Formats: sequence, structure tokens, C-alpha cells
Amino acid sequence: VRLSAPEIVLLPAKSELYQLLIRLVAGILESTKQFRRWYEGSCEVSAGELFVDDDEEPTVFSFYDDIVDCEDVLGLVETLRERILLLFDSVNQHLQRWKRYRALWKVDQ
Repeated sequence: VRLSAPEIVLLPAKSELYQLLIRLVAGILESTKQFRRWYEGSCEVSAGELFVDDDEEPTVFSFYDDIVDCEDVLGLVETLRERILLLFDSVNQHLQRWKRYRALWKVDQ
């Protein structure tokens, strides 16, 4: 929060903070690509990449696909997104309370 007479502004802007937080959540989900899957029926980590065809990208067996397809995880991501927006509403309400003091810093003293 910053006083930029005669207004009080949030820096960085809410939209920038929102994008940053959403990218953070996406980065957390992307990081699960580093966790390799195990071979079926064992505790041995898979070799990693499987080349299906020379023209295609290699397939890495990780937990990423399972996690991003999980309804519980998707629900938590949506809940987090909603909570971020509610937090911004709360911050905005708090900033609005300061408007009554606007006359104090509007006049050059």
C-alpha cells in the first residue's frame, strides 16, 4: 500500500499480484513433473522417457498427469483462486476506509 496523494494505491496492482499467485500455483503443479513414476507393481523408479515415434516429443512418466486430473486438486486450486479474489476484496474494503482521510493529505502542507 502506498500513498500517492491524493490516493492510496496498492502496489503492485491487484491484477499483477493475481497473475503472480496463479503462476505460483501453476508452477507448483508443474513441479510434480520432476517426480517420476514407479514401474507397475514395484518400488523401482521408471527410466524416464519413452520415445513413441521419432516425430513426437518424449513422454516422461511422472505424477503430473495424475495430479492435474485429480478432482480434489482441481477443487483446491479453484478454492485457492476464489480465496485470493476474496482477499483482494478485503484489501480493497480496507483501502476504501482511508478515503475519509483524503482531505488530510490532499492539501499541500
